[in-house]
This record gives sequence, C-alpha cells and structure tokens, in this order.
Amino acid sequence: MRKIDAVKAERSKPMRVLVLGISRTGTSSICQALSRFGYRTFHMDKNIENPKLFPLWEEAVRAKFNGEGKPYSKAEFDKLLGDFDALSDLPAALFGPELIEAYPDAKVILTYRDAEKWVDSMQSTIWLAHSWWTFDLLTPFNSLIRGWRSGDTLDWDAFINSSPDKPSIHPKRRDYQSKEYRELGIKRFNEHNAYIRSIVPKERLLEFQSQDGWTPLCEFLGEEVPDEPYPRVNDKVELVKMAAMVWWIGVGSALLQTVAPVGVAVGAGWLARRYGWL
Repeated sequence: MRKIDAVKAERSKPMRVLVLGISRTGTSSICQALSRFGYRTFHMDKNIENPKLFPLWEEAVRAKFNGEGKPYSKAEFDKLLGDFDALSDLPAALFGPELIEAYPDAKVILTYRDAEKWVDSMQSTIWLAHSWWTFDLLTPFNSLIRGWRSGDTLDWDAFINSSPDKPSIHPKRRDYQSKEYRELGIKRFNEHNAYIRSIVPKERLLEFQSQDGWTPLCEFLGEEVPDEPYPRVNDKVELVKMAAMVWWIGVGSALLQTVAPVGVAVGAGWLARRYGWL
C-alpha cells in the first residue's frame, strides 16, 4: 500500500491558482499576496509546519521521477492539497503537467527572474543550507530535519537531473556550490520555464516577477489593487537565518536525547551511592 492510500482527506474547496515557478522566484511573496485576497496557498513551509507531509511528497517524487509505484494524479493531489485553493514552490512545482491536467479550471502563474540572479540566490540560500554536512549528523534526532533533509534534497535531485521529457533522479548530484551544478541549474531553470509556457494556453497563464507589483496580478485574478506595497518576504538573510534556526533545533534535540539521559544516569548513580541505595 502507498502512503497516500492511507490518507482519508478529500477536496474541500476548488483549486484556483497554480504558481509553478521554481523556488527563489518570489514564491513566498506571491503566497502572501494571494492570502491578501483570501487564498489558502500550499507552499514548502506547510511541509515544515507538518513534517508528516514530507513522506507523501517523497512518494510522489519517486513515483514520477523513478517509476517507483503508481504516479500521483488528481485523486492523490486532492488528498494532499484538498484544503488549499492555491499552491506554489517545490515540491508542487515539479508536477506542473499533472496539476494542470488535474485542475483545468485553475489559473497558472509562472514566477520567474533572470537565470543568473536565480542561481546566485540558490547558491547563497537553499543550496548553501543543503551543503551543511552537519545536518546529516542531526537527522536521527529530529523529525523536522529528517523530513526536510530527505524531502527537499530529493526535490532538487529530481529537478537538477531531469528535463521535461526525461524525468529522473539518477544520478544524484549534490555538489551544490560547484560551477558544474550552477551551470546545470541554469539549464534546468530555463527548460522548466519554457516547458510551462509551452503547455499552458496564453489566456490561462500569467508570467510574473515580484517587481511587476500588484497590477498585473490583480488584473489576472480579477481583484482590486490593494493600497499597500507588494509583499517582499524570504530574502537571502531571512532564509539563512531560518536554516540556522532549524540547525539549532536539531542540536537541541540531539543534546536532549544524548547528553540529558547520560546526565540523569550519572545523577541517579550519585544519589544511589550518596544515600546507600546500592
């Protein structure tokens, strides 16, 4: 039995917006913008809030990119995304064709930016955090780190080793800071954007950059332009701080599960000897 088959959730609201741009193209900012109009958006941070979702997305990635089990389609995505009427970021953006087919009435937004600036941002934030090998030492002690480390690295394995017509996560490449990884990342980024443009009818697609602001987004969604600046969240500094916070959570968990039991045992032994219990 697949993990998703044990999930009993159903769709509670129609899916209205698919944001299919890759991470670090303003996906967090557009989530906040959509919330201004009442959308509930599934983003990577929902996995972090609920690490139990990571194995489900891992199962979906392995089915699509490795042929391990039955691929996810509308029935499975309804279980995963049933309480959301919008989505953005990885891992969802890896499933552009499947989501477009599953939700034909949903509007599609392709967030994008200059490819060189995108890869600069990746290598100084997400890929930088994934290059911290000490995370691997902490995974046994904390479910959040375990889920993120396994799930998000798998997402990038799938993205970097695939082209739209050849999904695969083999061979694994995790030399995140290398020149070769950078060049391959730019190639995949451009291929992804071109592919989304090719499969979505123009009247259903908005190509969007954060600097475009509210006006084109509101025209596309049929909303009034808010009297406030367009959101800007998850800049480089914030993301690195967030990764560091997760790292310290792992360190705390490791200390509680290793040092604390030793301390209790030593203290108990001292008390036993002090009061003659032994």
